[in-house]
Amino acid sequence: MDSMERRRELRFRVNDCMLKCSRDSLLSFLKKPDNHTLPVVNLSMGGVEFLCKEHIHRGKKVTLHIDVPAFDEVLDFKGEVRWTRDVPDKDMYRLGVKFKNVSQDNHKKLILLKKDGLMRKLSRERESLL
Repeated sequence: MDSMERRRELRFRVNDCMLKCSRDSLLSFLKKPDNHTLPVVNLSMGGVEFLCKEHIHRGKKVTLHIDVPAFDEVLDFKGEVRWTRDVPDKDMYRLGVKFKNVSQDNHKKLILLKKDGLMRKLSRERESLL
């Protein structure tokens, strides 16, 4: 079965969408917060694809803080890395993360983004909420 057949949700692009990603672990509270914002390639109701300079292994639990220009607040998600791929000729990776236990509020916001092409095209200055 190829990856297109496994996909359950339609993917959509959101202009100027960025995120912060941190790995969840028992000692994660001891780590310095990562201040790097990462570009989102696409979103779906079930997850996100983004670019990252760090290789994170499949199965790792992560926390994502996604800045969507259409919303005033950052969307927080817990997730699991489903795949990681090298970006050819770049020192970067593409990561696919599946959302876990999505809040009702975030679910409604993802539905709005999925249905409203104008919301996905909004952008803002990079004085991000992140």
